[in-house]
Amino acid sequence: MGAPFNDEVVDIKLGKNNADPIIITVHCADRIGLTCDLAGIIFDYGLAVVRGDVSTDGKWCYLVFWVLPRPGSPRRFPWAMLKNNLISVCPPNPDQLFFAINPDPKPAKVYVLQIYSLDRAGLLNDMSQVLWDLEFSIQKVKASTTPEGRAMVLFFVIDNRDLLHTQKRQDEGCNRLKTVLGESTTHCEIRVAPELGTVDCASFSLLRPYIVEDLCKLQLTEFETDAKSVEANKSIQGTKSVQGNTSIQGTNSVQPNKSIQATNCIQANGSLTSKVSVTIDNSLSPAHTLLQISCKDHKGLLYDVLRTLKDYNIQISYGRLSTNAKGICEVDLFILQTDGRKIIDPQKQSCLCSRLEIEISHPVRVKIVDRGPDTELLVASRVEISGKCRPRVLYDVTLVLKTLGICIFTADLVRYAMGDLQWEVYRFLLIDRPDLSLGSSRTRSQITERVENMLIG
Repeated sequence: MGAPFNDEVVDIKLGKNNADPIIITVHCADRIGLTCDLAGIIFDYGLAVVRGDVSTDGKWCYLVFWVLPRPGSPRRFPWAMLKNNLISVCPPNPDQLFFAINPDPKPAKVYVLQIYSLDRAGLLNDMSQVLWDLEFSIQKVKASTTPEGRAMVLFFVIDNRDLLHTQKRQDEGCNRLKTVLGESTTHCEIRVAPELGTVDCASFSLLRPYIVEDLCKLQLTEFETDAKSVEANKSIQGTKSVQGNTSIQGTNSVQPNKSIQATNCIQANGSLTSKVSVTIDNSLSPAHTLLQISCKDHKGLLYDVLRTLKDYNIQISYGRLSTNAKGICEVDLFILQTDGRKIIDPQKQSCLCSRLEIEISHPVRVKIVDRGPDTELLVASRVEISGKCRPRVLYDVTLVLKTLGICIFTADLVRYAMGDLQWEVYRFLLIDRPDLSLGSSRTRSQITERVENMLIG
């Protein structure tokens, strides 16, 4: 395959018509998890991948994504910013490195952005949009409302441009927020943040243990499964889930051409049933394991598949994704373990298939619970082993609440560990309205459905 003929690591070609897909081409040095990181950025920009091709020789990769903007995307799309973000995760060209590289780069510095403003519906959504436009990555958020109706919001952010240590960049951030929020903003300050722990369990002291377990569990029992599927997936029950350096190791004692298939019918939103099929086959390639996935398309589907493979340290050698007119997505991936071998252990195959089924079928968890006399909305999503979180969650959830005219009394974002996995959990304490009873089961079901549809619909 070799190095690119020019320095154009990422190329974005717009379609001639609005209905034509935009073609994003990436040609750079390869690494495990690169395709996942690229898919996560594309997902974060509100783009839907309708087709994709992946090819790598282990050193260089050539990736092509055909994408379409989702409804609600801005007319003037920030293509230049997208290109820069895609380039930022690509490894440098090893053939052109004539200078020393720091083998232990320092972690990005976290800053606290503190804002005081009059409270209103949609306040957090407007703030998160401004921070996204500024290329601030939100690591944590805490918001509260005073009895006088004033909101105090703390955003823990990383500046993707690495300029937030300058007064000019800080002024740019505060001025942009004040412009969008108007005169209701009385205070804006940016300073270096204190040390952030990787997991914060203190915020869950008020949550009953069974709620946390139900929200973050990784079990097929919450889905509608047939008897054959349950039998095929029994081996996952005794298999330890992903760890920090987990990789799937095969054994030579098992026949290399044995394959496994797991298929479930997933009950979605209480009425719609969608089929998820995950198949592993070792008979079609002498050097690679073929992973085939067929399911209904949803927001972030490619990211959900690739982050699971990234957590397992699985390398993709070749791959193809396509979506038909009925919204069914077909994914074919030729994969290898970190040792360059096929996945031939049936137990490991079953574990991977079952894990992919769960991550595809239920990538986010949404639940409304009572918190004393109040109503709390909980939204949980898996954290990658690398520490990265699912894109767009804060923006999408607060957009739904803004559309419904529901104000947020307090908001909190925490990390929670359950077993070997970490979860990012948003907690929103909602404010009742005279014309909308949040205690009603019908209202809660409508809010939950709207949030789920916004996140993965």
